Amino acid sequence: MYNNTKTINTGERQQPGISCAITLYAPSMNALLKRNQKKSTLVFEQYASLYADTSLEPKTMMRFTLWQAEFIRKMHQAQTRLELSYANLNLTPIDMSSFNNCGYAHQIKVTHPIVHTYLTTLQRIDNVLFRNHIHWIKGDITQCVAENINNQGCNIIKRALNRLTHLVNQSQLTNRGVYSDIALANLLGKTPQEIAGSMKQAK
Repeated sequence: MYNNTKTINTGERQQPGISCAITLYAPSMNALLKRNQKKSTLVFEQYASLYADTSLEPKTMMRFTLWQAEFIRKMHQAQTRLELSYANLNLTPIDMSSFNNCGYAHQIKVTHPIVHTYLTTLQRIDNVLFRNHIHWIKGDITQCVAENINNQGCNIIKRALNRLTHLVNQSQLTNRGVYSDIALANLLGKTPQEIAGSMKQAK
């Protein structure tokens, strides 16, 4: 689990935020988080800045909200598929209490509520990957099976960060203009007509 530890205000060029302590157990998730920590911190800073820029424009904010809802839906959908893939292996449950001292501690800066969603997903994936790792060590599954589960979980986080990075980069390139119906449709893989219909339903 993760806990709020302190409030951070890092100056006028950065978004204010809180520092959260998070513990990961799967070696692959620890390595992935360490490798991408600077990237994820920056992209969430930019995301929070983008949110602030659009907050006073109702139509733009509605588009922003639609993108965010789709982002969360895809992340949760991928997480569910991972959990189902692991469950289908029909492995013996592992007593996690015997591994309490095996975690890797991290501090994450939270600048927007979506970071909490990201961290919750991160830890649920970590839970699956750690159990997968222990079963591989015990010889319950082959290295090929273990790697398939591991890659599936790590790719969820990689894709999430890539989507966020694409969003903020495109927004910067178009001077925050990425939220036209056509641009948003391209980001979500939908038609402008579908976006317009969603906008009407959201009113």
